[in-house]
Amino acid sequence: MEGIALISDTAAETEASSTFQLAYGGSDVVRGSMSIGELVPALAGLNDLIELSNEILNGDGSRVDLRVLAEFESGSFDVNFLLSHHLLDAAAAALPTLGALNSSQILDLVVGTFDKTKTIISGVAKVYKALHGEKPKEIRSGPTNDTWIIVIGNNNTIVTDVNSAKLYGDDRVRNALTRAAVPLTHDGIDSLTFKRNDEVVETFDREDVGSIEWPEAASKASVEADGGTREIWVRVVKPNFDGGRWSFHDGSAKFGAELEDRDFQAKVNLREQGFYKGDTFLVRLRSVQHLDKNGGLTTRNVVEKVIDQRQGPRQQRLLSS
Repeated sequence: MEGIALISDTAAETEASSTFQLAYGGSDVVRGSMSIGELVPALAGLNDLIELSNEILNGDGSRVDLRVLAEFESGSFDVNFLLSHHLLDAAAAALPTLGALNSSQILDLVVGTFDKTKTIISGVAKVYKALHGEKPKEIRSGPTNDTWIIVIGNNNTIVTDVNSAKLYGDDRVRNALTRAAVPLTHDGIDSLTFKRNDEVVETFDREDVGSIEWPEAASKASVEADGGTREIWVRVVKPNFDGGRWSFHDGSAKFGAELEDRDFQAKVNLREQGFYKGDTFLVRLRSVQHLDKNGGLTTRNVVEKVIDQRQGPRQQRLLSS
């Protein structure tokens, strides 16, 4: 998977690219901040949702790139995305009649549209909300050729379009959407809103979030989801010279992390590496979510490498060299 990249320009929509927004709301984001341990796995789930949808709808003849536009709205946590769609075959790219869905059409089927006149529920996010992420018992043809009926527990049904039904019926798609909405299960985050052109398409509340459906073989075992690595600046709040968890601050929140940089740890132990309170470190941080067999969710942070150090005001020495 290509992953989510960060770009700083506000790229305009084209036939091959489209923009949309994801907004988390709640007491924790009133000042525009959000826990990295919650945000990174959620964005990874969104990226998987987009890539899986393209794979299911367009096959292996195209790829999509999901990028974060570096614009964050104050007073909430709005993330702006640019979705680009590329045909891999140059000859196919010159023949639009071959039927590959473009980026805007993919978003129609993933996020949905804000057309309230439709008589069916279209877009996998809208279907997910209507069914609370529940796994279908049956998907069958609908009253017209271009509609399908999704049946869940107690024989509750909704009518949707063929492609939305195809996406919602895939366990991987529902799980990816659930991971994007997992922050709603934590205190301080109480809404997730999908927007297109700054207009609200759908809003999830806490009760809308389903459960992640792991493969049967692993359903009774604990499971880990790797949120990937990133480079961030942090300050040491509380070191641990005995090999345990260190406490850091990233400018918005305090978090604990294990230190796995053996070279840095060795220099600290040999008193070759010294630092003061207030010094800032550039580190490579990995976040891994752990879901135990009882549904308990935790995040493990690991500092894989200390890359750089910036000295702060000379005050209290944490460690003498």
